[in-house]
Amino acid sequence: MIRYIPTFILNKYESEIYSGQLNGFVLFFDIADFTKIGNEFRKHGKAGAEELSRFMEAVFGFPIDEIERNGGFVSVFAGDAFCSIFPDDYLSQ
Repeated sequence: MIRYIPTFILNKYESEIYSGQLNGFVLFFDIADFTKIGNEFRKHGKAGAEELSRFMEAVFGFPIDEIERNGGFVSVFAGDAFCSIFPDDYLSQ
């Protein structure tokens, strides 16, 4: 399992800031019809599982890069979805 720790959190940790709050907005990203897609990959056994992994990396990679490039970070992954946060202080820059 790949672990994802947002740079935002790492920076706070390095500054010994272990709690806090922020104002911002949330973006929810979900793959439509993922059950159907996953079932098609499953038909191909181990090779299908490896292809599904590459598929997920490709589908999530670009949006996550764009979220981070625009000042946001991913707060949680949930199967075929993730939630990202864009702090308000980024918008005022």
